[in-house]
Amino acid sequence: MRWLVGLAMAVAARPAAADEVTLRTGERIEGRVTQTGDRVTVEVDWGTLTLRSGDITRIVLKPCALQEFLERRGKLDARDVAGRLELAAWARTRELYARERDVLREIVAIDPDHPAARAALGYSRVDGRWMTDDEVQQSKGLVRAGSRWVTPAEAAGIARREREEAAEAARLAEIAIAERKLDEARREADRLRAEVERLRWEALPRGSWRRPRHACP
Repeated sequence: MRWLVGLAMAVAARPAAADEVTLRTGERIEGRVTQTGDRVTVEVDWGTLTLRSGDITRIVLKPCALQEFLERRGKLDARDVAGRLELAAWARTRELYARERDVLREIVAIDPDHPAARAALGYSRVDGRWMTDDEVQQSKGLVRAGSRWVTPAEAAGIARREREEAAEAARLAEIAIAERKLDEARREADRLRAEVERLRWEALPRGSWRRPRHACP
C-alpha cells in the first residue's frame, strides 16, 4: 500500500478506541487506534498498521467488530471452551477470520481432541490421530504440485513440462532479441550507406557536379 503525505489530520488525537480511519488514498481501515506523536497505530483483524498522521484525512470513532471481539475475549475464563467456541462462531459471522482461528487454536490447546475446533481448523481424524488436509494427502503418498495433490510420477511430469515450457519461452525471447538487434543493425547500415554517398558526392570537384535534367536554367 502506498502512503501519501501532505495532509494534516482532520481530528484531534484521541485515546485508544474502535475507529474508522480514512486515508489520503481514499482507503478506509477499521480497527483500534492509538496515536503517539505523529504516528497512528491501527490494530486490525490480521495485524497492526503504523501510519503517519499526514496520511490520514479523518478518524471517526464508532464501535467495530474487532473492539467487541477483544472485549468478549477478555471476559473469558482461561479454560472456558464453550465460551471460546461461541466467540469463534461470532467472529466468523463478522469476518474476523484470523481472530476466529486464534480462538480455535486456544480451544485445541485446552482440549486437543475437541472435534468441532479441530474440524473448523481443517483437521480430520485418521487412524486415531488428528491430521491436516496436507498431512492426509501426504500419508497417501501424494505431493503438491501448485494447487493440486498428485502422485510423485505426475509431479515429475508436471515439473518436466514446466522446464520445457520455460526453456521454450527463453528461446523465443532470445530469438526476439536477436531479430530486434538485426533490424537495428540494418537500419544503421542503411544510415551509414547514405552517409557514405553524401560524403562521396561532397568530395567530387565542384565542376564535375551534374545539374539534374529537370532543373531550371
